[in-house]
Amino acid sequence: MEIIKRFFTWDIHYDCRYRCEYCFFSGKWEELQKKNVYPGIEKWISVWDGIHGRYGSCHVHITGGEPFDYPGIFELTGAIAEKHTLGFDTNLSFDVGRFIKTVKNPEKIGFSNAFHPGYEDMGGYIDKLLKLRDAGCKVHGMNFVAYPPNLGKLAEYRRLAGEKGFNITVMPFRGEYAGREYPGAYTEEERMMIEGKNGSPGDKKEEGDTAAGKPTRDMLDWYGGDRNTREGKLCMMGQVYAKVHPDGNAHRCCMTWENWGLLGNMLEGTFSFYDGPRECPYAECSCPFAMIVGEERRWKDHWQNRTG
Repeated sequence: MEIIKRFFTWDIHYDCRYRCEYCFFSGKWEELQKKNVYPGIEKWISVWDGIHGRYGSCHVHITGGEPFDYPGIFELTGAIAEKHTLGFDTNLSFDVGRFIKTVKNPEKIGFSNAFHPGYEDMGGYIDKLLKLRDAGCKVHGMNFVAYPPNLGKLAEYRRLAGEKGFNITVMPFRGEYAGREYPGAYTEEERMMIEGKNGSPGDKKEEGDTAAGKPTRDMLDWYGGDRNTREGKLCMMGQVYAKVHPDGNAHRCCMTWENWGLLGNMLEGTFSFYDGPRECPYAECSCPFAMIVGEERRWKDHWQNRTG
């Protein structure tokens, strides 16, 4: 079977004007920034034009770090969107109005947004989402990290977002806070807040509605537990998906780095997809969206919906 189009996740650089305590990169920024390469946007435009020539229109999901802190990102976005569809993981810390005026194909661009209470109020954040949506961009609600100090206002954030038609997807905090290791350390009260069971206004949604803060993964994954391996199973990652790093190296999936799964380097012109599925060699892969052959019902809609 085939997916609508080939899919890239691109860590464009490891940098961000925010320094959230709960960020996966917290305490690692200085070391991660050594991996950044800035060849100029003309080089990257040439790379993505070349990908279009070889593989047709693809979906390029740009993340980081914060992609909108990348030099020339507005112009780069406009050029890539002429031939590919685009998605962003972003904290919306950029000039949304100027972005809308710059891009010619907003309908080809989607946004997965992360709300960080320490840097922006919910009202201003929602205004940015509305501008993007009204301009024709695809806006996929917002993510909120369940960092213990921020849980007290979660119900209010849900209410405000829901009033404008936006869902909040609550993500687990993974790390140490107040001497406790999360996500396993969440208290029963905190779990009720996360799951929308504390009876606060705005939490009473239909069963399964993500606007109610329902976790999007199994609770074992949230609070800690066993994971199944997919080692040895045929997977289409690398055949129709690639993870691109700031230096241009591309790997077959998010779990792969220098040791295995290298598909080549985008900047050096050595990149190519596999010509078919290959066995997964990663003993700890539990990705719910891994493209395991024979399990298309589980993952196909995810990748198709993200490229639509």
